[in-house]
Amino acid sequence: MPMNSGSSRTTTIVLGLLYFVLLVCAFCGSWVAVVGWKNPLDPNLNLSAQWKNFGAIATVITGAISSMMAAILSIYNVSAQAAAAEGLEKVKHVLDKRIPAHGSLYAAAVNYYRALAPLETGNFNFNDVETAETKMKNSEEFVVYVAEDYAQAWRAFWQNVRFMKENVHKNIPDANMRKQYWKDEVKKLGAQLENLENLARKQFA
Repeated sequence: MPMNSGSSRTTTIVLGLLYFVLLVCAFCGSWVAVVGWKNPLDPNLNLSAQWKNFGAIATVITGAISSMMAAILSIYNVSAQAAAAEGLEKVKHVLDKRIPAHGSLYAAAVNYYRALAPLETGNFNFNDVETAETKMKNSEEFVVYVAEDYAQAWRAFWQNVRFMKENVHKNIPDANMRKQYWKDEVKKLGAQLENLENLARKQFA
């Protein structure tokens, strides 16, 4: 899951500190080994006591470095958890928009289909169809929250029903001609609606 630029910078800084601590650890370990071997703290001590002093120094330094690394790792974990939580919140926000967006767009398309359906009996109420047209326009804002293939399919349906509305209103006044026109077009409209439904279901399968 992608992190924002601030979280990425924090991660980079923490990793840099870890690398730095590892280098310090290696350097100090080497230094303690060399100093403890060549320059014992007390030359008068026997070999066993010298090694005991060397071990004590090494233990203190190693403990300090381990504490530093633990603190840095803790900071890194907190940063990673915060970034993950932020990413999850963004996903939730998108899903909160996407789910109702599909429903609103599909409902507007079905409403337009039903406004044109009286053509089956030769009837045509221009005001009802114009209301359906307005609902499509009001729903268009949700297009940005759906997948591209769904948006294209929805616009194709809208273009088709809008053409039918204008064609019937201007060119097909006869009831029998309207019946035939509906008969010729209904399969295409039905297929477009079914495609919209299938695409929406696929998004959340």
